Amino acid sequence: MKKIYLFFCLFSVAFVACSKKNDKPTPNNNSIAITITPHDTSVNYLDTVMYTIVASSINPLSTATFSQSINGGKDTVAESPKTLSGTTNRFNTTYIIPPGTVYAGKIKFICKVTDNTGYSDTASAFINYNPIQIKLTPATAIAKPGDSLNINCFISDQSNLKDVVISESIGNGSPIQLNSYSLSGKSYAFSYFYHVQSGLATGTQIKIIFKVDDADYMQTAITTLTIGK
Repeated sequence: MKKIYLFFCLFSVAFVACSKKNDKPTPNNNSIAITITPHDTSVNYLDTVMYTIVASSINPLSTATFSQSINGGKDTVAESPKTLSGTTNRFNTTYIIPPGTVYAGKIKFICKVTDNTGYSDTASAFINYNPIQIKLTPATAIAKPGDSLNINCFISDQSNLKDVVISESIGNGSPIQLNSYSLSGKSYAFSYFYHVQSGLATGTQIKIIFKVDDADYMQTAITTLTIGK
């Protein structure tokens, strides 16, 4: 009788244990698909990035929030939340590089989408940030063989500038260095006179390349010149 009673007790304990295990809440099987375009991009100081975001779910969507992480730092709010509706949303948002970003590296842009049940998913895009900014005027031009082109160059940085190397690439040829100048300070402006060589055929494209360095980073800008009649 004792053996039968012991077996009954063990069976009862096992049954209760199994019952408790099966009573656990069913995991939330919702999912929200989010795509951010572009996924990877490169920008300069105070540039903006236009993102296209598509979010879809089996449940109606309610909100999208946006945050940023600079060089692996703490997530901070990037811009105001956006109200969503329906099961599929496509929208654009403009991300501005924070003015306080004083170093180069990688910025992580994060979009978190929540549906009307409270379930949420996130997606991220990445920005390679370069603090050197170069502006060339004109960016494009048409000239004849033997002409001279005045290119105005303005350079700014958040660190002290080091030098600028100017090269030309004619047609599909490799770049050939024309000049180099030492720079100082965090901004620099100068004019460069480019002389178009004779004998070039109409329609030939010439790229005048400005490569700027500081102690840690490099940036390039190009003026494209087309040979006209």
